[in-house]
Amino acid sequence: MLTLFHWRVGNWGFVLILTVLFLGVGSGSSLPTQAQGACPIEENRPQEIVPLMHNVPVEGTVRSTVGDVGAFDTTQYTIDVPSTPELDAGQAQLRLELLNLTNRNADIDLIVRVGQPVGLALEGGRCLIQADYLARSETGEETLTIDANSEPPLQAVMYYIAVLNFEFDRPGPQDYRLTAQLTPPPLPPCPECFLLPGEPRTGQAAPQSLTPPDQQFLLEIPTGTRTLALSLVKQGTGTLNLHVGVGRPVESQNGTIAADFSLYDVSGLFFISSGQLKGTSLIYFAVENPESFEQPFALTALLVPNIRKVKASDFGQPFSADTASTSIMDERLRAIIERQLKTGQGRLALTQYAISVSSAIQGLRVELTGEVPSVLRVHIRWAKPVEIADGRVVSDLSTSVKELSGSMVLTGGLFPAGTYYVAVESIGQEPQKYTLTINVEGGS
Repeated sequence: MLTLFHWRVGNWGFVLILTVLFLGVGSGSSLPTQAQGACPIEENRPQEIVPLMHNVPVEGTVRSTVGDVGAFDTTQYTIDVPSTPELDAGQAQLRLELLNLTNRNADIDLIVRVGQPVGLALEGGRCLIQADYLARSETGEETLTIDANSEPPLQAVMYYIAVLNFEFDRPGPQDYRLTAQLTPPPLPPCPECFLLPGEPRTGQAAPQSLTPPDQQFLLEIPTGTRTLALSLVKQGTGTLNLHVGVGRPVESQNGTIAADFSLYDVSGLFFISSGQLKGTSLIYFAVENPESFEQPFALTALLVPNIRKVKASDFGQPFSADTASTSIMDERLRAIIERQLKTGQGRLALTQYAISVSSAIQGLRVELTGEVPSVLRVHIRWAKPVEIADGRVVSDLSTSVKELSGSMVLTGGLFPAGTYYVAVESIGQEPQKYTLTINVEGGS
C-alpha cells in the first residue's frame, strides 16, 4: 500500500515570565519540514498511544493534508482482544467505527496493525504504510470488522489503530469519533476493586481459592508508565501467590492458572516493565491461597512514575502535593522508589502530570507555588515522562522558581501536538510541598 504525504509539526515558541529562568532552551526554533514525496518515518512515529475501552467512543483531530499527500494523526489507539471460548470457536469479532465530525463527506480512513503501531517504511523509493487492515472509502464514515474470516484472522493480541486524513478537496484538520466494540463484550470492571497507586488494599484469601474474575483487583495504567511495582504482604504463616493479568482477568482453567505474571510464595517485591505491560490500560491482580485456612493480606501496587492525566475539567484547578514518598506504606518499596527518584540536587516528586494538547492550542501555562520557592524546579518533556539519567533530569524545558510562585508559558504557532509531561523537583534532601496549576488557551 503506497502512501506519500507531507508532515509539518510547526514551530516551538517559548515566552518567558519574569519569575522564572529557562535553562538551555532556545526560542522560536523551527523543526524541519519534509519535502513533498519524502517518507518522514522518524517524525511520524506515534507521539501518544491511547487505550480504548469497549464501546466507549473517543474523539480526536487529525491534521490537514498538504498538497497532494495525506496525513496521519499523531495519536494511535489500542484495544486488547481477550482470549475467550468464543474466540477459539471463531465466533468473536472486533468492530471499529470511525466518523468524521467535521464533515461526513471528507475522506478519513482507518488503518489497523496487529501487535505494534502503524508505521511507515521506505521500500524501493516508495513510502509504504505498515498495516494489516485498511478501511479506505472516499467518505468520512468507515467501519472495519475483524473476525475469524479476516486475513489475518482475529487473535488474542493488542490491535493498534491509526486515523489517516486523505481529504484533498477541502483540506484542513478533521475532527473524528472512534469506537471499538468487542464480541463477546468483556466483563465490566468492578468499581470498588480499583487500587490507588501506593496505597495498600487489604483482603481475606479464602482457603484453597483464587480471587474470581469479577472480584480481582484492578489498576489503570496511564500512557507513560515505565514500571509497575508490586508488594503482597501476607499476615499469616502459610503460602500466598500473586497472579497478574495484562488487559484481562486471571483465570483458572482445568486446575491451571492462566496469568501473564506470577509471584509464588510471596517474599519480596515484584517489578514489571512498561514493555511487558504491552500498552494495556488495565491490570488484573488475583491472590491464590493454596492453604486449607483463610489468610489476610495487604496488596500494594505502585506506578513509576505515577502519571496523572490532566483533563479539561482540571485546567485552572490546583494540584497540591509534595515531593515526599510517605504515601508509600510498604517500607521496602518506599526505600527502592526513593532511590529511583533521587537526582543530583534533590528528588523528583513521584507523580507527574500528563497534558494532551491539539494543534488548536494557543498557549499552555504551568504555574508552580511553594512555601520555599528557591528549592523548587519544574520540568516539562514532550511525548515522554521526565526521567533521571546518571543523576541528571532529562527534560525539554526546566526552570527554577525564584519567587513564591513562578509560571512557565509555551506559546507560538505552536509546539507539536501530543502529550506533555510535567514533573516537580525539590532541591536538597528535605521534601517540599507545592501547588501546581495548569491552564490552556485557545482549545484543548
